[in-house]
Amino acid sequence: MPNGAHCANWPAWEQEPHPTRPFLANGLGVNLPAIGRNLALGGDAVLSERLASALAPLVDGGKTAIQKLVRRGLDEELSLHELLRSQVPADRLGDAELAELFDPAGYLGAADRFTTTVLADYSARKEQWQSQN
Repeated sequence: MPNGAHCANWPAWEQEPHPTRPFLANGLGVNLPAIGRNLALGGDAVLSERLASALAPLVDGGKTAIQKLVRRGLDEELSLHELLRSQVPADRLGDAELAELFDPAGYLGAADRFTTTVLADYSARKEQWQSQN
């Protein structure tokens, strides 16, 4: 399937009624050991987008410079944490704050926005359905 082709069904998915939508995530669970293994395989680079967004204003060259550090860390098997510490002035970002950026447990990406959007969509559709029945 060509890149993006899997998204061709989204317009149909968004139309109501869709009989499988309520059951799609039924029984979905989280495998914490697998998450830990996957994070370990990716190393510090797993959080590279978060790091680039948060640290770009503090590093000469912005996101591009951080992306180069990520690549260098991967290519030379160097600690991204140490590479960034050498580039980010400690008076602008302390060690504790830098360490927090490397903690995947506190990073939700866009999950908050996605959850809010899904819940708002559900509420609107539920109200619409109730008003019609």
